[in-house]
Amino acid sequence: MARLRTLLRSPGLTLAVLVLLGWLVIAVLWPLIAPYGPTAQTLTSRYAPPSAEHWLGTDNLGRDVLSRILAGSRSVLIVGIAATTLGVAIGTTLGLCAAFYRGRVDELLMRSLDLLMAFPIVVIASVILAMLGPSQLNLIVVIALMLAPYNARVVRSAVLSWRDRDFIAAARMRGESGAYILFRELLPNIVGTINVEFTMRLALSIFAVATLSFLGFGIQPPTPDWGLMVAEGRPFYQIAPWVVVAPAAAIASLVVAVNVLAQRLRAS
Repeated sequence: MARLRTLLRSPGLTLAVLVLLGWLVIAVLWPLIAPYGPTAQTLTSRYAPPSAEHWLGTDNLGRDVLSRILAGSRSVLIVGIAATTLGVAIGTTLGLCAAFYRGRVDELLMRSLDLLMAFPIVVIASVILAMLGPSQLNLIVVIALMLAPYNARVVRSAVLSWRDRDFIAAARMRGESGAYILFRELLPNIVGTINVEFTMRLALSIFAVATLSFLGFGIQPPTPDWGLMVAEGRPFYQIAPWVVVAPAAAIASLVVAVNVLAQRLRAS
């Protein structure tokens, strides 16, 4: 609690935490607070500018932009958090094994991960999703697999400073299994590193979800999604800029908030 109070003394960090918590609350409660149905169309109200009736205006089908942004927060956060959790779990396991067993295991794992890291996440994910087809599950799995190599390298570096400590040697002398040493002895000592990694990868995951949806490989219509909203609104930007600016601002606010939190955690 004392550490949390120290961190929250920073106005920028406090704002970032409030923004993140706000989006999490909205993702859960949006059906109760959205003024209109996110897919409800009113063709007579197409391209309506922001007003008291439609705070963020309407799109090319007369759908309320604010309601769609509120509803879209759920898909972005569900996919982003799920993909980050899976990616960090895979990466942590690979990093632990590479650092603990070393030798051929380390060499094989690290060279394979280096190969994956040579390509941008969005490029590889787009190719895989083009073959598998866009779906929420495929999106989660693909982003997780793309995040895992980055996490694995950080975890490997953290574990290398612990693997030769006396308590690890004692565990080996007691005849403990490799799995026990990995997950009961080493893992608890790098929890802080993993927490920072999770936060940093979450920002990347959210941005990847929005980018892939923008490219047509992510969340599919009519499901509200921020990246998809930017893509759908781009042809109408000249006559209704709010259909692009509003979801783009939502993406930026969430990514920046998570990044600020990650940077502060890494520095503390």
